[in-house]
Amino acid sequence: MKASKSVSSFHNVLDDDLFYESFDYAGDSSVLLRSPSCPHHLPWDRNIIILSPSATNSNSQTADILEQLLPLDSADSIKDCNRDEKWSVPETFMKLDVLGRGSFGTVYRCYDWRADRNFVAKEITTKSVTNKLVAQSEIELLQRLSHPNIIGYFGSVYNDDSIVMYLEFMNAGSLLKRIERHGPLADNIAIAYVRQIVEALSFIHAQGIVHIDIKCDNLLLDERETLKITDFGSAVMKSVYDENQFFYPFDAQFGVSLYWSAPEILYHEEFDQSADIWSLGCTVVEMLTGEPPYWKLFETEFLAAVEARILSYIPNKLVPKSSDEMKLFLSFLLQSDRRKRVKNGADARTKLKQIFRE
Repeated sequence: MKASKSVSSFHNVLDDDLFYESFDYAGDSSVLLRSPSCPHHLPWDRNIIILSPSATNSNSQTADILEQLLPLDSADSIKDCNRDEKWSVPETFMKLDVLGRGSFGTVYRCYDWRADRNFVAKEITTKSVTNKLVAQSEIELLQRLSHPNIIGYFGSVYNDDSIVMYLEFMNAGSLLKRIERHGPLADNIAIAYVRQIVEALSFIHAQGIVHIDIKCDNLLLDERETLKITDFGSAVMKSVYDENQFFYPFDAQFGVSLYWSAPEILYHEEFDQSADIWSLGCTVVEMLTGEPPYWKLFETEFLAAVEARILSYIPNKLVPKSSDEMKLFLSFLLQSDRRKRVKNGADARTKLKQIFRE
């Protein structure tokens, strides 16, 4: 049933030097509208509308409220926006909820009611020089990457104390969340995801980029099981690329995930794109068991074992219940000596097809 557009009361309030207009919709006075008529101090230089969860039951009901209160063009314009494949972040949108929060900043799910489209705002605080460098690096890389298995980038806004990136929203969440909810994956399901990962890595590596942080938490899904790689904050790129080029230890300075990191990175040695292949191997183990190799070791214990070079990555011990084909595939990924490891995403894709006879 179409929601009523009646608004029973409407008044102005002043809060922390910011002008808001609040209104009572269907008896719910908790709905707040940041006034488009007051552009000062708006975060990200945009007009943000914040609605309480109790105010609406659906995106369409939310749009009904806003259609009366805001100067939208017309219903026809809204339909046209839905058909427009060249969507961009609108000047006015809703910030719905928090998807994640950390020392770097906050990730929000946002909503463009005109186009009936969700997207993500990744707000990174730039009081830390490292955070600023990471954000700038990620933006530079995402601008170069357009692929069905890489998260979509819609632009960014630079503020005095933050940088905000606008990214594609994946409504099924991360692969890690799926594993936490439903348990480890069967071989055939894991391979279906691996196919998509190696497609993305093939493209990434062809651009001279190493992601460095491949793991289930950085693999996002939609309702159709499409997988996309996200979080390029740790990634590095060479301006001139050839397949024999390597990266220096200091290139991997912006944080790595220990249990997924290639030995050469943990040893602070030169590395190349095969570092992502090692991480892919650890991620496959994570898919099949729910954890990357040696997850149960404390970080200090793990690093000591890495330094002593006593850890074994024999697939039969890591995934004893998996098929022989899966173990064979992993044996090409988890080679401690990078010279013996699969070189890059394209080679991993070829190896996958050979072993699983695709």
